[in-house]
Amino acid sequence: MSPSTFPSIMNKVTICSAQKAAKRKAESYIPVKMNDERLDVTRYGGYTSIAVSGYTLLEYKVGEKTVKSLEALPVYLGMSETLSDEQIIGYFSKRLQLENKKEVSDFKIIRRMIPSGSLVKYNGFYYYLGGKSENSIYLRSAVQLCLPDEYMYYVKK
Repeated sequence: MSPSTFPSIMNKVTICSAQKAAKRKAESYIPVKMNDERLDVTRYGGYTSIAVSGYTLLEYKVGEKTVKSLEALPVYLGMSETLSDEQIIGYFSKRLQLENKKEVSDFKIIRRMIPSGSLVKYNGFYYYLGGKSENSIYLRSAVQLCLPDEYMYYVKK
């Protein structure tokens, strides 16, 4: 990966030092050189704030419990059109295995790619899919704020 492609896969280029990476979980960092597995992020540091190309709706089992979840698909995996279902399932099975610390099995892709900014309905309200933080997804309200005229004066100030 050439240095010119880094700004396109990151919201902001944040290279964390090895001291910070050693204190935090190594799984939350992406190595500076992804093709060289010898470069350990706890020793050499790594990238955080990886951009998301979209989301994937998955169904899987954790033990006996069936879980449906909306998972972020990072840009560094490649274009979603070129990714196979096996690659997507392989990425999420490895990541969710580390996250849940339990056996995760029976992966099923319900919706392969949901772009960021898509309009979704959740609990009867409409939202736009925003970005993500480490363990949550941002939703922006798609419902317009309507106020009586007497309250508009206070809002304008």
